[in-house]
Amino acid sequence: MTAATPAGRAEGASRTKTVCCAAAGAAGGLGSLACGASMALAAAGVGTSAAVTGMAGMTGRGTTARGLLGVLLRAGPGLLIASVLLVTVAFALRRLVAGAGALAAGAVLYGGMYGQSSPVVMYASIGVGYTTWAGLYLWTRTRRTRRRHPAVHH
Repeated sequence: MTAATPAGRAEGASRTKTVCCAAAGAAGGLGSLACGASMALAAAGVGTSAAVTGMAGMTGRGTTARGLLGVLLRAGPGLLIASVLLVTVAFALRRLVAGAGALAAGAVLYGGMYGQSSPVVMYASIGVGYTTWAGLYLWTRTRRTRRRHPAVHH
């Protein structure tokens, strides 16, 4: 089919939507993983002499992390917000309800990483947030597959 036909335009739009979903999801996922990893490393004491430099209520304790870890800890809140929005858009393009769930999971991630000071709560919120995103991904993939392959008429 060519792009000049309605079916060709629809196929091209579908391909573009798929590429946009993948790009937004990958960028958001990588950004959020970078935030989560930097917070987990800082909580474990890697790169700092104190516990988590970036967590609420713990800033100013010990020395500040340097290098890439320090950059990620300082840019973390903004990076995580941008990442959550990208992941939310990727899910919403697949299924609007999944976008709402992705945003809620992102709020849990943000609150756990930057809204409180307990490492236990941080790790639990990271687990809940990423597990929710993984479940939404599997749910949207199954829903898409079921709708995509109805009885084919040639």
